[in-house]
Amino acid sequence: MMLAVTDEEARALDEVLDARLREMRGEIARTDDRAYRSDLRDRYDHLERLRLRLKQASIGGEVYV
Repeated sequence: MMLAVTDEEARALDEVLDARLREMRGEIARTDDRAYRSDLRDRYDHLERLRLRLKQASIGGEVYV
């Protein structure tokens, strides 16, 4: 799937992802349940990769996610 977003929309998505990733770091640090922590880490990694792709793509103008 391709989704075109403007630079402004890409910045907004980056801000939302950054905030959620910060929350998740704290949640990962506080949880004692190994399975839940593993799931959180997997989700964190997925969102971080998405954020990096978004930043790389936004350099060229219109962004496709």
